[in-house]
Amino acid sequence: MVAVKSTVKIIGIEVIPCCDAPFLFGFRSAHLLRLRADSVILVLRCEGGLAGYGESAPRPYVTGETNVSVRELIRDRFTPLLIGREIGKREDVEKTLCHLEQTCRDKGISSYRSAMGAVDIALFDALGKRHGVPVFRFLGPRLRRDLPWSLPVPLLPDEEIRRIYKGIRRRTFRSLKVLVGRDEEENLKRLKLIRNLFGEEIEVRIEVNGHWTKDEAFSHLQILKPFSITAVEQPVAKGDIEGMKAIREAFGISVIADESLCSLEDAEELLDRGACNILNIKISKVGGLLAAYRIAGLAAARGASCLLGSHVGETGILTSAALHFLIAAPALSAVEGFSSLLFDKSRRIDDLDPAERIGEILATPGLGFDPAETILQNLSPAGAKVE
Repeated sequence: MVAVKSTVKIIGIEVIPCCDAPFLFGFRSAHLLRLRADSVILVLRCEGGLAGYGESAPRPYVTGETNVSVRELIRDRFTPLLIGREIGKREDVEKTLCHLEQTCRDKGISSYRSAMGAVDIALFDALGKRHGVPVFRFLGPRLRRDLPWSLPVPLLPDEEIRRIYKGIRRRTFRSLKVLVGRDEEENLKRLKLIRNLFGEEIEVRIEVNGHWTKDEAFSHLQILKPFSITAVEQPVAKGDIEGMKAIREAFGISVIADESLCSLEDAEELLDRGACNILNIKISKVGGLLAAYRIAGLAAARGASCLLGSHVGETGILTSAALHFLIAAPALSAVEGFSSLLFDKSRRIDDLDPAERIGEILATPGLGFDPAETILQNLSPAGAKVE
């Protein structure tokens, strides 16, 4: 009998820019209008023909990274440390990621979390495939069986919002996240439209993306009181922790940290200083599944809660990683949709059955998503191999 090897040995790495998949419709936030996927796909080639897939969705206004910087960091710094490495358990992934992070710090590189997130996901995908188990098993026990899904409403004209969301069954979504801007009259119109479309009973949060000053935040929130807003996300710039605290204390409203939260250290400071009581965890910006799980654990221990968010432009790799996280993560109160639906022509948003996708995840080793059969068919890895 031939013994089955219990570790994966990395023998090659490919880094592939993924910018060619157009959305079904544009998604506008306070930062910019996005029309297509904007990620970096990482492929870890392992002995025996096994491959682990990861993804980075770098955002310069969040972690300071770009597609180019992620590709260069993986190529120049991470690849020499990964080739030849053997991974057999969660602790091996932790040691590998610690080694990569320490290398970045030793070299004076401060923007690396999204790149590390791609490595984290790819390592767990390969490890799950080797052991024949879904990725969430390496994080913790299964904590939930349903999806507390929240629907994001982008900055689009009223007629577009009516068209896109016409026919959506309210029972599919427990809450809404409405993106708002700096124009008070426009925000009033937007919230009035949302309440008219979805009714008074659904929970509504607003997302500012850090574009208000503290004074603007006080003015906007006062005006929007009649719409029963339950929370405001990143109302002021990411460095304005005192402004976030002042808003929370003055209005008695939940404050969500998004751009301000890129690490466990960020989460500790935000909670210590009373700046927020909800943390928006995005797998890519915090450095992967392990880091996300630790942040959720901190929130649970401190009596705070978490949202699971996504960067617009993520593909099915990060979506699948997020599903594994939500199955096992504590203190998770809402999941803010999945960016991959923006270019998934096979499903309509109002027909999506989250339970079906979670069932697929539970039954498949690794991430439960094979980009080689989908998104990578239309991308050329020419020049990307760095083994």
